Amino acid sequence: MKKSYVLAELPYTQIYKYLRTYMSDKEISEYKYVGFQFISNNNYIYATFKDKEGYFHTFNIGKK
Repeated sequence: MKKSYVLAELPYTQIYKYLRTYMSDKEISEYKYVGFQFISNNNYIYATFKDKEGYFHTFNIGKK
């Protein structure tokens, strides 16, 4: 099954509100949002962040 992705654009406030349900403000502050969001074929929205060491992480930030 081929996966398809659609770009999404959620406001910062919605992204961080969703992350706060799973992470503390201190944990969130260790990541820098890099502005890439997408919707997977299961309708979950993901966003990419960069940590202080330069590694990229993709987090589920909600459902469409």
